Amino acid sequence: MRKRARIIEQEKLEKARAFELAADFPQAIKTYRSVLSGNPVHLKAASRLLILLRKTKDSSSELKLLKALIRAQKEHLETVHQNWITKHPGLAEDTAPLAKILGLIGKKNQPIPKDEILNKWQARLLALEKRLNAKGAKARVKSRLKKSTAALKQKSKYAKATAGDTTRATSPAISPSKPPLNKVKQKLKKAKTKAGDKAAKPLIKKR
Repeated sequence: MRKRARIIEQEKLEKARAFELAADFPQAIKTYRSVLSGNPVHLKAASRLLILLRKTKDSSSELKLLKALIRAQKEHLETVHQNWITKHPGLAEDTAPLAKILGLIGKKNQPIPKDEILNKWQARLLALEKRLNAKGAKARVKSRLKKSTAALKQKSKYAKATAGDTTRATSPAISPSKPPLNKVKQKLKKAKTKAGDKAAKPLIKKR
């Protein structure tokens, strides 16, 4: 990286950190991303950006960033290895058998990444994917239970409505115009009593 590019990169880092300290997380995230767009393996920018994405609970962006960082770091390590082979072809050939025994390179002399930062990101990616999968499974179970409960309620409501219709259909109809027999007898008794009182009054006067 040229000197001018390094200066610009450092200025962006300072701005991003200032935004972060001021709790302006959207601007801080944007600025850290700008640094990574020019240098995909900038460890400080990557580290701070991962922290902010975790703090803002943006799991989707965190997942994408981890995958991009792991891919970029692998490519970087391979490039470093190939550059070393180009500069030291004889030494690379002589040490290849030992490197294979130690597990540093594969069958096709490709480097096997054993970088601490890379291992850390891979472990974090695995944990995040596991957590998101568990969260998704829980949400699916909750959704199925909700649908099942709604279906049961609807079924119960329909059963009650059907039972009510059946009861009304089988019950004998009571005519509102015909009063019960007991009430009719009581009215007749009252009428007779009144008639007897009226007939008795003239007799009392004559005496």
